Amino acid sequence: MIDERMKSNEIVIKQYDQVIHRLTKGITAMFFIAALVMIAFLVISPLGDWLGVQHFYEWLNHVLKTGHSAWRYFMLVFYLIPYVLFGTLIYAILKAYERL
Repeated sequence: MIDERMKSNEIVIKQYDQVIHRLTKGITAMFFIAALVMIAFLVISPLGDWLGVQHFYEWLNHVLKTGHSAWRYFMLVFYLIPYVLFGTLIYAILKAYERL
């Protein structure tokens, strides 16, 4: 009888461990999703205008349209910087999520 109780307790403990592991992953995923939404809001919102995101793209567009140098094509790399940073952030989040 005691052995049966021990086995059932071990099964219950394993189930609780699985639930805690899933809960930890879920809460961590919710945090990272909220962080990504906040970053997207930072760029899209009026705060992004205050930080100069829109002005930076306007200046870059002006340089590309009016420039006469071959270096202006190198400026196209600046268009990719926010996407590279965002991709790096997502990659770091996925790696952190994988470690849990």
